[in-house]
Amino acid sequence: MTTAFLGITTGEALWDKVKEAGAEYGIGPGAPNDTERLESGLLSYGADMRLQTHRANPYEMGFGGLVDLEGHDFIGIAALAQTAAVGAKRQFIGVTIKGTPTPPGHQVPLMSGSETVGYISEFTFSKRVGITIGISLINSDHVGADVPLSIFADGKDHAAQITSVPFI
Repeated sequence: MTTAFLGITTGEALWDKVKEAGAEYGIGPGAPNDTERLESGLLSYGADMRLQTHRANPYEMGFGGLVDLEGHDFIGIAALAQTAAVGAKRQFIGVTIKGTPTPPGHQVPLMSGSETVGYISEFTFSKRVGITIGISLINSDHVGADVPLSIFADGKDHAAQITSVPFI
């Protein structure tokens, strides 16, 4: 049986085909899920590298190996070449957060004492991992440094720790 919604009558048939084709591999049709996105370490342009609030370049987001600067001329090439030469000022990382704070929105400051050292673009409690997880851009000089990190949510500080992504 198919349903007609806005003139679309083949959606259910398409859903069934995707489900059947993926059954052997344990995959199927679905919808966007932020928790699964974070667990897998997948980036979202709109959430994780917003031009409007926290600009990020490909080197900071871990895409440096995909950048080809040779023989090209485009706006921004000089800035990308300089970043490639000296290294990114920030790095994309995973974080775990103690407790189950409610995210107060996107771009939550990641703190080391009273200093903002990065921001967490999104976080959530992961039932599969058993802890609150998030993804962040942090100043490169804090990656590997043994300094306490925290975020402020729900009216209090929550300890945070750098980890690798994906989480699962």
